[in-house]
Amino acid sequence: MSIGFELLGDVVIRSGTSEIVPGSPRQRCVLALLLIDVNRPLSLDTLVERVWGATPPRQASAALYSASKAGPRRHTARRRTRPPTAPTD
Repeated sequence: MSIGFELLGDVVIRSGTSEIVPGSPRQRCVLALLLIDVNRPLSLDTLVERVWGATPPRQASAALYSASKAGPRRHTARRRTRPPTAPTD
């Protein structure tokens, strides 16, 4: 089973006919930032700067850790079901 991601419009995680929209805006932001730089390491400082800009909150590192650890399993994620698509030749 493959997993896909959509970044235009809602940030969505797709698996089969299911779609998961990460719950909080920060979760969606962190996921989008990680996907933009897929297969490239990002430092914590880089992520903090990209999420909050030049003036991050004092607990920015902890907030990022919490947002990334929660992932789509968190109760705030919305699940959607898509109808199966017709096979293409």
